[in-house]
Order: sequence, then C-alpha cells, then structure tokens
Amino acid sequence: MSNESDEEFFKLWMSAFQESMEKARQRTSSFEYEMQQHLYKDFASKYDKAISLESYSGPSKIAEKINDLVFDKNIKILDYGCGTGLVSEYLIKFGFSEIDGVDANQEMLNLAKAKGTMNKLILGRNDEGLKKISSNEYDIVCSAGTFFLSATHPGTECFREICRTIKSGGYFILLTKQSYLSCSYVNWSIVEELEKEHVLEIVSKEPYEGYRKHFPNEQDTQSTGIIFTFRVL
Repeated sequence: MSNESDEEFFKLWMSAFQESMEKARQRTSSFEYEMQQHLYKDFASKYDKAISLESYSGPSKIAEKINDLVFDKNIKILDYGCGTGLVSEYLIKFGFSEIDGVDANQEMLNLAKAKGTMNKLILGRNDEGLKKISSNEYDIVCSAGTFFLSATHPGTECFREICRTIKSGGYFILLTKQSYLSCSYVNWSIVEELEKEHVLEIVSKEPYEGYRKHFPNEQDTQSTGIIFTFRVL
C-alpha cells in the first residue's frame, strides 16, 4: 500500500475493509471478530488517510458536541473505541486535555500513543477494558463510529459498564450511523432497562446528514448519522 494513488487506495479500502464490514453486519462469530482485527492491523498505518478520503465526520462532530455541552475544559474524558486517536485531536483543539482512550486493537493504540493527545491508553474488547477502570472516573465517555458497526463490534451490552465509569451527572455521548440501529443484533431493550433502573436517561437524539460519503451499496443516500446524549444518574 505504499505507492498507490488516493483513488487506488480508496478502492482497496472499500473492497478490503468496508465491504468486509458490510458482510459482517449479517454475521457474528469469533472468526468474524478475528478477521476484523486483522483488517484493523493491516490498515492501521493508513487508517487516518482512509477515514479522510471517505469524509467520515464522526470525530469532529462528537468533539463539537462535547464542546457545546460543557464549559469546563478540565473535565476527564474517555474515548471508547479511540482507534488512532482522531477524536482526541479535535478535543485538544477545543482546549480539552484530560483524555484517555480504550480500544480493542493494539496497533491502533500504538498510533494513538505516538500522537501524544491522550494520557492513558487501555487495551480491551467490549467491556474488558472498561473493567480496568475505577467507578466514577470520568465526566464524559464518548464513542464515535464504534458501536453497532457489526455484530461483533460493541453493542448496548457495554452500556452498564460504561455508566459505572461515569460520575453521577456526567454524560455518555455516542455517535453512529443511523441505519445501523435497525440491524438485528442491536438490543435497545438494555437501554430501556437502564432507564427503568434510573442508571441513565436519554437527553437528546440528534440525526444529521453526512456521517460519511454515501457508499454504492447503501440505501441511505444522505448517509445519516445520529448523536445520542445520555446522562448518568
């Protein structure tokens, strides 16, 4: 992948990575997860370039949301599914500096560490990394483009552990592609349980156009994203 043009690289990204993820939205297995992690490893060094070429708006959108939501720049933030640290780069521009990250892929974390925009980096799949974190540790946990991406990516089963790490009155901000919410593996009843137990409440649901470029195999021509803001009680 060293000498190709942007157009050639984007075609490779689409065929090797995005098409694989589209297929993974229909399947769930340990093999599927391992295959995805190999893809992340193979593309890690050019992940930021690929994200830029597909005009993915998640990191900037979620950072803007956090900046609009709070005035205190000294709050502690955890980026769940931080990847190469793209969200933290935008948060730094807004003046936030107490940022940690957790991700399931070591190669992605290595790249995030090299950027120097986050303090503590934690390796762990789903809620494994979260269990290494003390209760009431963060003011905000954010996550852009990690939840519901496929059947083996994090889902609502991680919400309880995420809420445990957030201080009372703090926020969990989740950004995803709206169409992913209709996938069969998304279990929203867990959110309803947490609401009934007064663990969290939904503050807002904000759809927006331009999650990323529209891909040819997608029905959603506007590529609609959605930002959920939950308050931990």
